[in-house]
Amino acid sequence: MGALEQLAQSAEGGHSVGGYTFIDADTLSKNGQLYRIQGYDAPEISRFTETGEVLQTGSKTHVGTAGGGMASAVIPGLAQNQGFTNPVPLFNADGSPQMDATGSRQMIELHDDAGRNFTTELLKSGVLEPTGFTSSDDLEAIAVAKLFGEQSEGFGEAADLIADSIESETLRPIEFRQAAADEAAYAAGYGTADLAFRKTDRSIRNQAYNPMSDAWSQGWIGAKEGAYGFLEVMGDATSSEMLTDIGEAGVSRARHQQDAYAEILTDWKDVRGITSGVEFLVNNAAMSLPYMITSAGAAVAGAAAAPVVGAAGALAVGVSVPSAIYAGQTWNEMEGEKSAAVALTSGLIQGSLDRLGIGAIVGGTSITAAQGVAKIMAAKKISKEAAEEVLAAATRQELGDFLRGGVQTATSQLAAKELGTNFLKSAAAEGITEVMQEATAYTGAVLGSDKDFNWSELNDRMIAAAVAGSALGGAFSIPGSTRNAAQYRGILGDTAAADGTTAKQSAIWVEQEKGTFGYVATNAENLANLHGQVKGYGLGLTLKEYADEWRELQRRIPGAERAMSKLSNLPALWQGATRNIFTDDLMSRSRAARMAADLFGGNPDRVFSGASFEDAKHHRVAGYKSLIDRPDVTYQALNGGKAVTQADKARISRAAYDIFQNAVDAKGNFDPALIPQVPNRDMYVKLATDLNALSDKMYADQKKHNPKLGYIKNYLHSFKSLSKQAVHDQRAKFEGLLQYKFKMSQAEAKELTGRIIDDPNVGTIEEAYSVVKGGAVPGSHKQRTLNLATTEEFASFMNQDLFANVSHAAKTTARYTAHSDYVGKNGSVVSALLDNMRREGLTEEEVSKIAAGMSDYLDAESGNYKRPSTEFGKKAQALQKHAMMFMTFSGLPLAVFSSFVEAGLISRGVDGAGLKVLKSFAKDSAKGLANYAVELGEATTGRERAKTDTSQQALIRDLGFYEWDVGAATVTGVTETNARHQKWFTSFFKANGLTQWTDYTRALRASFAGDFLKNNMEEILAQRRAGSPYSRHIQETELKLRNLGINIDRFAPLHESIAAGLPVSGPDMDFYNEQVRDMTFNFVNEAIVLPQSANRPLIYQDPRFALFTQFQGFISVFTTKVLPPLYRDAFGGSTPTMQYSAWSTMMTMIMLGFLSQAIKDWIKYDTFGENDDEYEMVTGGNPYLDTAEYARRGLLSTGLLGVAERAINAVFPMYSQRSDNPGDWLYNQAVGESPALGYVQRVAGAAGSFASGDVGRGVEQTLKAAPVFGPFNLVNKKAANAASQWNFNGE
Repeated sequence: MGALEQLAQSAEGGHSVGGYTFIDADTLSKNGQLYRIQGYDAPEISRFTETGEVLQTGSKTHVGTAGGGMASAVIPGLAQNQGFTNPVPLFNADGSPQMDATGSRQMIELHDDAGRNFTTELLKSGVLEPTGFTSSDDLEAIAVAKLFGEQSEGFGEAADLIADSIESETLRPIEFRQAAADEAAYAAGYGTADLAFRKTDRSIRNQAYNPMSDAWSQGWIGAKEGAYGFLEVMGDATSSEMLTDIGEAGVSRARHQQDAYAEILTDWKDVRGITSGVEFLVNNAAMSLPYMITSAGAAVAGAAAAPVVGAAGALAVGVSVPSAIYAGQTWNEMEGEKSAAVALTSGLIQGSLDRLGIGAIVGGTSITAAQGVAKIMAAKKISKEAAEEVLAAATRQELGDFLRGGVQTATSQLAAKELGTNFLKSAAAEGITEVMQEATAYTGAVLGSDKDFNWSELNDRMIAAAVAGSALGGAFSIPGSTRNAAQYRGILGDTAAADGTTAKQSAIWVEQEKGTFGYVATNAENLANLHGQVKGYGLGLTLKEYADEWRELQRRIPGAERAMSKLSNLPALWQGATRNIFTDDLMSRSRAARMAADLFGGNPDRVFSGASFEDAKHHRVAGYKSLIDRPDVTYQALNGGKAVTQADKARISRAAYDIFQNAVDAKGNFDPALIPQVPNRDMYVKLATDLNALSDKMYADQKKHNPKLGYIKNYLHSFKSLSKQAVHDQRAKFEGLLQYKFKMSQAEAKELTGRIIDDPNVGTIEEAYSVVKGGAVPGSHKQRTLNLATTEEFASFMNQDLFANVSHAAKTTARYTAHSDYVGKNGSVVSALLDNMRREGLTEEEVSKIAAGMSDYLDAESGNYKRPSTEFGKKAQALQKHAMMFMTFSGLPLAVFSSFVEAGLISRGVDGAGLKVLKSFAKDSAKGLANYAVELGEATTGRERAKTDTSQQALIRDLGFYEWDVGAATVTGVTETNARHQKWFTSFFKANGLTQWTDYTRALRASFAGDFLKNNMEEILAQRRAGSPYSRHIQETELKLRNLGINIDRFAPLHESIAAGLPVSGPDMDFYNEQVRDMTFNFVNEAIVLPQSANRPLIYQDPRFALFTQFQGFISVFTTKVLPPLYRDAFGGSTPTMQYSAWSTMMTMIMLGFLSQAIKDWIKYDTFGENDDEYEMVTGGNPYLDTAEYARRGLLSTGLLGVAERAINAVFPMYSQRSDNPGDWLYNQAVGESPALGYVQRVAGAAGSFASGDVGRGVEQTLKAAPVFGPFNLVNKKAANAASQWNFNGE
């Protein structure tokens, strides 16, 4: 149809929506007024005058564009047929019409009855392309749709018709053609769009709607093709016709299956932006995962077999499976006459590279460019070997300086033939481990058959392998010389000049500190100044008064306005509590706000070094405990070397207390000579002496803040805290004693007892009384007493574990001293900061809002945020905790597999660490399984045996990572608990392996901290010594160290002196050690995140929402701490090296996410790999997910979407559910978002099934709700089938 006829048809009453008539695909008319649909540009139709000439308006000639006719015919009908018939004209904020760029058309949107935007659906489905006026929401919708293959009904067909029209009117020759056979034929130009066969999984241009799932499937098919190829190789090698026939047929079937798939983006040359970049990486990750699973499985099998077959045998097992697949793939690539020997050799080399040569991929290699070596040889008059060593040892900064004058040389390295030649030279010179798999496979295919050698083909394949391989962290090969070219680019980018335009805001603030004060203070120095301010000048308002101002202001605001204000603070749903308080805007206008943000963990990019409030508290507990020997070692030695039970601990502790209390002289001083000659006497002497030293240390720290604190000799020889279990078991008796002994009312005794049982910070009567009266810190430091420890009536309520009592004393002391230092009495230190913010120009309202936020944060940190005050609320909370506990036991037996993703972060930021991680996993896997078996026995029998720490384990023990409150339970988000439940959680997380995995990954990460600090500090020092230009790389390096708590200008000279063996003063050495400790602690938490009150959103600490935030502690902190720097490095203005590191990390996490899901499905459904059915293979036998959903779940399991994952699942649920009405929908959403409510529903469902006589169903539902059995679907179903014989169906 011509453009004139189309326009006439529209004018005569074409498609209309809501009284508006379509003129063309993006323009409507009503009463002579034109309207332009916002957000997309459609192909144009020609416009004509009454005489038939092309219309001219101003400088614009209205000539139609390709596809304009089809777009104008299809899009109006699509809007009408799909119900987008509600026009919404757009207006500016002042009420004037919002016009297009020409000023002749008002902007308009088309909505359907559900409120969906027509533009969004068009763009999501690829019907049209976005414009510069496309909203950010629509752009995000496009990205999500491309990633997950979402497409609304009817829109895909419209996209195909318009695309075909554009193509037929431009690129294709005008000829008569028959209909194409299918999409692939049409995309290749064979035939018209009237396809003989139309498939629903792809566009008419043969583009996959679900590229991730297709890539995953093709990866398995590729591995299968390689396996069949290996059978063909073996058939040829052994002259077995049967093997040859099976192999040929299998390869043919696999290739036919592969050819049937739609096109997906796997070539880096097709990447056009961030969205396609993500698609490229995700597709390559999904496609490589089957190979990784195969190689990893073989490596684990080899490690497990090591005790039987030895190291060489283990290596052979680990190499055999991938080598067979690679040999088969090389064979399949050969042409004409083929050589089985060459194929097998190529496969063995590639398999060995997987197992042995992976360091070239994840570990990094030194640059050995011939030009560089030649220059060094000439300059230094040394041999080639020595020159290579010099170049390999050069720092990145020095190497960058060396290369900067030779950009042309680096560029010429990228020429195709030279690149390939240098690769082969490098391979020959540096040994077989430098020969990467892609070149090996190609060379093997050429040497072993009639295949012709083609430089261009090899070069393209090597570059493609380099791009994909470097991003995927080991899934693809990286030829050495291609990697050198990438390193050239990275170094030239890293060594580009840095200035204020490339600096992060925190770096600018650091320079302001230097310019104003001459140095950058530490948190400790800032605190000292604030305490001086409190003493010298007093305060304007107290923290409470500041906060009350804000709350009073909020009370005066109408409810609707207050609700809108809360809704406007959406970042509170994903930002940490203190990060949400101290916004970038506030910090940019107030130095005191920046100071407060660093003191309380609210600044993602640090300015001031040193520990934050919560970190300081943790460090002090660890420091106190380091002054005495390990409890497990001491107990086992005093138990005659045998494993220890809780009863043994109580018995040994009672004996120790008796010995210590009887070993005092007439003046009450401890006298070691008075300890009798008992077994292990020397241990008792040392323990008693160490306890007194610890007691005096804690007393000295407390007395700094309370000069009136009394002193008790041998304090820890007698101090005991309350046993929460004993108080719970004999609650009525305990409350009665409180009423009798302390003249309390029944209500007071009941409230105090409840606090003792439920609050982990409370262990004495004084502490309970202090907290009940509203104190944020247990008030046991006003005077030093033995509380009830020596009161006979309460003896049965005291904790008999000596080390548990010491631990409680250490924690309360650390809490008191840290709170006094960072918060101050009645919040005086925080009040001083607020006064300073006010003086620096923040408004009164802003300061009072900060105060209210800090007050809420401190309440959350002390466990008092939104705690129930009514009796009903307390009972409801108790029930909630019990439900959450049972849900934990039934829902997290497989939690260790979900934590596999953390392994992808262990080596982040450390050159060469990836190789060490892989070696450690391979080395420790068998030992880890053996240790797990031992600890499983301990968890079930209650007997504990002391274990010898490795150096890595000793390091994290010294850092305090073996404490309950930073252990596996806390990492998974199990925070709403009490001390009575802790022993059950401890046993549970040991039994499912999560404790061991968490400790192992932390220890592995901690082992890299020293090298990380040394290498980065050496690069900074090298730049400063040489006076080299300040580069982007050095700028980023300083940022990394500052964010880990290092004061670079003060630490660097100390580091240099210590490295050189020069003397350092005592205070300087203390400062150095404190910085290293803080940096190491933060370095570990950067990978295996530690939930704290500061870094978790406040809503996740509100007990009213605990049912909905259970298990979310980790992901909320992951969103706050890990994702921002990771995304900034990947997508922001970071250096090439940082970008490479970030993308490698993310791709490794994606593969580990898929791996963890595959393992869990294998355990749940036991069908993985048992048959050759494609659906079963690519979904792990999961009957509830199709391939696209399976791929989507794998991506979501990485955590890379953070808390947004829940929003995506709420809007686009993975598992369909039926809701008959809005109330039903709301109920289903609540149950779906709350693990505990879902657990209650399962229990109720089981009871209902039994009551109705469906015994089999009842058994299955009971087992799903039962601890441990929950995830094991196959076991549950078999038990249900066996029990179904007792069904009575109400009879």
